[in-house]
Amino acid sequence: KDILNGISGNATLPGGAGNDLFLVDSSFDNVGELAGGGYDTGYGVGSFTSINISGYSKFLAFNFEPYTLNTKYNAFETIQRSRPFARLNDAKSQTGINGVGLRKADLYLHYKGLGFGWSRDNMWWGPGLQGSQSMTNNTKGFDHFMVGTIRELRWKNMGVMGRYTFAEINKASDWRATYFTAVTGQVSIYSEQIFTFGLSRNYMTGGVDVGAPWTKEDAQKIVFEGLFIKNLQKLDYAIAGHDPWDQTMSGWFEVALPKNKLKLYL
Repeated sequence: KDILNGISGNATLPGGAGNDLFLVDSSFDNVGELAGGGYDTGYGVGSFTSINISGYSKFLAFNFEPYTLNTKYNAFETIQRSRPFARLNDAKSQTGINGVGLRKADLYLHYKGLGFGWSRDNMWWGPGLQGSQSMTNNTKGFDHFMVGTIRELRWKNMGVMGRYTFAEINKASDWRATYFTAVTGQVSIYSEQIFTFGLSRNYMTGGVDVGAPWTKEDAQKIVFEGLFIKNLQKLDYAIAGHDPWDQTMSGWFEVALPKNKLKLYL
């Protein structure tokens, strides 16, 4: 089982907070989630330390969390599996991991919560308890550009959130260039109960030679392409009426009952 020893602190500072974890992992469970997801403390002894500095003003919002991670792995038997299950949570490195960097970073220009900016935070889209049902946050964030809301915008009894996200996953300039593009949004209606409707569409494009050019500009527009085969048949990159990219689309409906401290979602 996983054993948590020493200190697990969250010290509140003016404009920020700090975390200090000392971890002993005696199994293959995802104990690294205690460090925020995506930071594996390994099979053995590890420590994770971070400090969070954030601010919000009329036109600027930011959030930075530098961290240090040190681990020392114990020897263990590697579990061998065939693809696509070769890289599960128990597929760990045999050597220790040491790192210093930014666990979270966000910098936005906005007006009343609507704006644009750069981020390398992980993403939580849609309902969930320990993780989002629509977009995982159990991984490290990556650099991306966003346009949309940085908080819920309220008008009378209605709340709206939404954003467009784009990222260049690698630095290749030919067909090997890979991009992440997404659009997501939700509308909430507030009464004695809170009703929320949401939708998310996500694409990972590029990295496949389809015999036609695929550019950054193409990737930026991909989330606005048609949904049906008849909309795709005439596109240069479509194959038999289907595009070759990885796409996920999900919708959700949520009912929250604040007085009962109950939340239901589908």
